[in-house]
Amino acid sequence: MRNIFILSSIALIGCSKEKMVTNNTSSEETSVAVTEQVEEKKDFSYLQDLSDEKQKAYEQFAQSKNLSLLEDFKPEEILLIYLHSCDMLDTETVYTLTYNNSAFSTFEMFQEEYNTYLLSVMQQMVIDYRFYNSISANDPYIKPIKPLEADQSFVVINGSYGLNSYSTIMMLKKEGGIWKVDSYDLIQHLKETN
Repeated sequence: MRNIFILSSIALIGCSKEKMVTNNTSSEETSVAVTEQVEEKKDFSYLQDLSDEKQKAYEQFAQSKNLSLLEDFKPEEILLIYLHSCDMLDTETVYTLTYNNSAFSTFEMFQEEYNTYLLSVMQQMVIDYRFYNSISANDPYIKPIKPLEADQSFVVINGSYGLNSYSTIMMLKKEGGIWKVDSYDLIQHLKETN
């Protein structure tokens, strides 16, 4: 009997929603209900957690590729921009934000390695962490194998889906006063395993 009641309620709610949208009554209750139902969804962006000031700086950087605009960004903010760039398939920005220890002397060389070895991994990471729970730099509960140097930082991004939770640690290094994602070792590892 309880199941029948729930199904009836769902059917009534379904009918009432349609009726509220098409009915032109002036009651405040109907107006509030319709307003709540017609909210627009915003597209997800890894940039949404950046302050307005940092978002503006990123937008200027995206147009000019002037790295000095990112000098005040923390390692975790750079990783969010990196993930956003991966999501947008903006390989040029990914290259600009990659610390590669001079391993990729040209963008074309990086692009070939990135597309061959790292693109699918980063696209999966972009999907996995779309609704990340937290992101932090140098988590005190995670001890690196060797002590970090002043120009190094590791960023932990955590996510969950249902009962599953997962984390990824990315190493960043400072180059010219800007934090950059150290993806060179990851590309080398993927080369060896393929």
